[in-house]
Amino acid sequence: MKPDEEVVYDVCSSLYKNHFVEDDPFRRAIDVLGERRVIDLIAVSGYYTLISMVLNVAETPLPAGAASPW
Repeated sequence: MKPDEEVVYDVCSSLYKNHFVEDDPFRRAIDVLGERRVIDLIAVSGYYTLISMVLNVAETPLPAGAASPW
């Protein structure tokens, strides 16, 4: 992966697995992406989680003809 892709993966993986980001990956993310983009990454990650939970609870069906990824 490219350096920016790697830090995005590391930050998001840490958020989902541990519910926080350890100091080293966080510092690397700040160095590679900058503080504003790291905050944006965390925000959009949380937003997508919220949307997926709402869709799952509402049992929203897939669009007609779409194959399930599971």
